[in-house]
Amino acid sequence: MYLRGHEILYDALELKFPGFKKATVAEGTMQPILQKCKKSDVGFLYWSVAGGLAAYSIDIMDFTLSARISEWSAMIHRAYELNPDFDGAALDEFLLIFYASLPEFLGGDMDKAIHHYNVALEKTGGNSAGAYVSYAQNICVPAQDYDTYKERLESALAIDPNADKSSRLVNIINQRKAHWLLENAWTLFSFLPIPDNY
Repeated sequence: MYLRGHEILYDALELKFPGFKKATVAEGTMQPILQKCKKSDVGFLYWSVAGGLAAYSIDIMDFTLSARISEWSAMIHRAYELNPDFDGAALDEFLLIFYASLPEFLGGDMDKAIHHYNVALEKTGGNSAGAYVSYAQNICVPAQDYDTYKERLESALAIDPNADKSSRLVNIINQRKAHWLLENAWTLFSFLPIPDNY
């Protein structure tokens, strides 16, 4: 389903920018097309990259998808250049996950991940459960930093989802995720005891 959505958006970009689907970063044909993109194209860029990388996250041994990460990186960074405030802090929250979850040789960078986390909090006034949850999952778990993990998830749960109606649904979904992550933290941190009722 991720790839299906991804391909639909690529078809739309191809209609608007002929040659888009065959363009590559390595051959230098992607960059000129991305320079033609405008602010109104940011949604197409963001959601097509999100679909592709979500599919890759399910199967990181899919080398066909991993070979496209440089392409998706160029697209999401162009989107950020065009409209860094797209959908509030959506791009910063995406880049937090992007930089934190990838190995360095594919573009991963923990310092940049933390930077975008801080920018996301600044843009949302600390009212984005998603930013806290992403930090807990993508930065605290690999570092086995349970104390910060717990603190970030509790911050997500402390948010009033009704404070901003435009982000109510996504905050509720991320708060449910935060609950699950707290209750199942023992599966992510090797030093936590297994619950008696397991």
